[in-house]
Amino acid sequence: MQNKINEILDKFAKTFKKIDLTLDRLSLFLAEIGNPQNSMPPVIHIAGSNGKGSTLAFLRAMLEAAGKTCHVYTSPHLIKFNERVVIAGKEINDTDLLTLLQEIDKASEGKDLTYFEKTTVLAFLAFSRNPADYVLLETGLGGRLDATNLAGNKTLSIITPISLEHQEYLGDTLGEIATEKAGIIPEKGRLILAPQAEDAEFAIKQTAKKQGAKIINVQIPEKFPPLALKGEFQKINAATAMAAAQELMIDSVSVNQGLASAKWLARLQQITSGKFAGLLPDYFELWLDSCHNAGGAEVIAASFSPDYMIIGMLNTKDASEFIAKFRGKTREIWAIPIPDEENCHAPEKLVEIARKHGIPAFMSNNLENAITNIVIKEHKAVKILICGSIYLAGKILEENNV
Repeated sequence: MQNKINEILDKFAKTFKKIDLTLDRLSLFLAEIGNPQNSMPPVIHIAGSNGKGSTLAFLRAMLEAAGKTCHVYTSPHLIKFNERVVIAGKEINDTDLLTLLQEIDKASEGKDLTYFEKTTVLAFLAFSRNPADYVLLETGLGGRLDATNLAGNKTLSIITPISLEHQEYLGDTLGEIATEKAGIIPEKGRLILAPQAEDAEFAIKQTAKKQGAKIINVQIPEKFPPLALKGEFQKINAATAMAAAQELMIDSVSVNQGLASAKWLARLQQITSGKFAGLLPDYFELWLDSCHNAGGAEVIAASFSPDYMIIGMLNTKDASEFIAKFRGKTREIWAIPIPDEENCHAPEKLVEIARKHGIPAFMSNNLENAITNIVIKEHKAVKILICGSIYLAGKILEENNV
């Protein structure tokens, strides 16, 4: 069955590769299949550059602690596509996934729809056909023209911190990008707004004002109960989820339970077992994070100083801006390719960039060899951080086999 699923997903990826940020084609297709996006449970829509997934994870855990059921749509996945579509708290099973894929494949024959558009339709169909209290919907690339923005029945919008990203699609400045992200705010809606840079905050509030939306500015508490997700930067995500939960009238006991129980893989996750942990002496620490842009690198570097870093990145990302954030924060970088990924920065390019930023750097053909080289030269406790790409993180988790 998994082969049939992958076959259709591969077909989706090949039939219309162009990123075309318009909603006309998708709107027409949704109308043809009955507009499932308007028949979903109340939608909580989340946009931003960094922290979307962690904020969603905290909020989901709070809602579930309060006895609420949640559908969830996120992207990309780490290991299996099923991770993207959660129905009433459980990842979609292969049987239901294959049925929906076949339905969409047949209905979209001859139509110009992207992979993300088709998979978003899949989520809309799944959520419209199954009961739940809420839909937690994460945007893909932007906001205003993102496929998820066709969702109806929005009850709450959340915008996490915004940084420069995808300038070729969203605009050259922070204000332009923020305006695109703020496009998720519906008329007369409610917006949970995480702390932002000045230009981004101004642009978002301008859009919210035009929409007549209520703005709830996130306040960061001085003290937090224990957080399940590690890193000082998670306080912003936790506080954003807390503000959303308060707006949804979730009790404080459930909020605290959610803060302590949230799960989100590859977000400053310590790898303590499996193939790669087995390569290390007991006094080494191996950490994995999926940060992949300058904003994500900045928040990691602000709260975590690894002795060594192992980096692999897509060539669509600004590696120089990313690596620069770790100047003075790490002793050495090892660059590796992303397995089975054609569109990644060559390790020698990453080495060149790191050295330009004054960070000693070397290259290796894979993660295992990079770890081995670090172990050979070290005889005391060190921290190793693997980062640079969501796709790299997924490959590592899959190969680690835990």
